[in-house]
Amino acid sequence: NNRKVKNIISFVRNLTVFFVLPFILLIFIFSQPILQIVFGSEYTSANLVLRILIVAQGLLLFLIPKFLLINSKGMQKIYVMSYGVAAILNIFLNLVLIYFWGIEGAAVSILLTFVVIFFIIKRKSRNLLQSKIID
Repeated sequence: NNRKVKNIISFVRNLTVFFVLPFILLIFIFSQPILQIVFGSEYTSANLVLRILIVAQGLLLFLIPKFLLINSKGMQKIYVMSYGVAAILNIFLNLVLIYFWGIEGAAVSILLTFVVIFFIIKRKSRNLLQSKIID
């Protein structure tokens, strides 16, 4: 029933927050030293890019339970549609933002694309939970 599905989604989301969010925060806070240690001092200028990308990835991590819900109900078209829209948006944003901001523009493009995916999937999964499809 809907209550069980909501409880499972909530449980998976809480696990994600508990286990993954600390790593995202650590990478965000210590992005420059991490780049220094892993790649050397010539890559520390990518600090902002790493921060933007880790925020984007963190956003998608919170969708894992919703992706599972959509896939478990055989509604992969929603998943494919959201990524199709996002891919087209990403191409357009890359053309514009890379021209003005370089690699930082590419990172912002990915972040904005992931925000679009986040809202599409969040909305569609909410509609699924509110409908009678889940039994």
